[in-house]
Amino acid sequence: MIDLHLHTTYSDGDGVISVEDLLKECEKLNFAAISITDHDNIGAYKELNIPNIRKNFSGKIIPGIELTGMFQGEPIHILGYNFDIKEMEKFLETLPKPITMQDVSFSVNNKLKELKIYQNINENITLENLEKELLNIIINNKDKLPNKINPLSIKSVWNELLINKKSFFYLDLIDKHLKCEDIIDGIHKSNGKAILAHPYVYGENKDKIIESLIYKIDGIECYHYSVNDEQTRKLVKLCISNNLIVTGGSDWHGKPNKRNPVNVQVPDNLINQF
Repeated sequence: MIDLHLHTTYSDGDGVISVEDLLKECEKLNFAAISITDHDNIGAYKELNIPNIRKNFSGKIIPGIELTGMFQGEPIHILGYNFDIKEMEKFLETLPKPITMQDVSFSVNNKLKELKIYQNINENITLENLEKELLNIIINNKDKLPNKINPLSIKSVWNELLINKKSFFYLDLIDKHLKCEDIIDGIHKSNGKAILAHPYVYGENKDKIIESLIYKIDGIECYHYSVNDEQTRKLVKLCISNNLIVTGGSDWHGKPNKRNPVNVQVPDNLINQF
């Protein structure tokens, strides 16, 4: 097995597993190859230069990153693979400062105050706990919410409230991100491959995003926890017909949930594309 979409504690507020422990877990699972794709940074790859860290995994490690870009005003993710580390570092220096969990909690707390809900979310909270806490707050204060928010229908706080531009809780900090075309260009200038991450996560915008980017990207993430077998086959077929790279991964952040690496079976031969 391989897994080309993994996160560590370098994914601020989201990843909960260290580089060392991630490598040990992947070795235990007998992975042939992996890629660590933290959000907007490549700090993990500096650790991999430490012999005592790298020795924990005997397989191949492909340089990776997950970058956020804006597509028609909405944030989407572009995976970069097999890039030159030093060139990617230079590109990252040109990007706006990454959004931290302190930024997110500060924004959410200000929105709650606007609604006269005087409950503060801790600035050191993880994203997972922030989502749970915010949902509980709005359920318990539904009489103070704007009419458009129905707390009982919310399936994803992140997607429906925090990065939905029509939402009262929208994080306007996201608007500082570059356009996805600029992100793709930066990956290419770093001698890497640009891959559209988990297209089905974008819901009804999926087809529009693929149609717009298909001649700019190098591939699509076809194997992911968000897709079923039929959807995977459709994405693979699309890649083959457009001569695109097929990738996949669990998108694991170190938490015991459906993103666990063993739940996403990615064919070993995909590694031959790199």
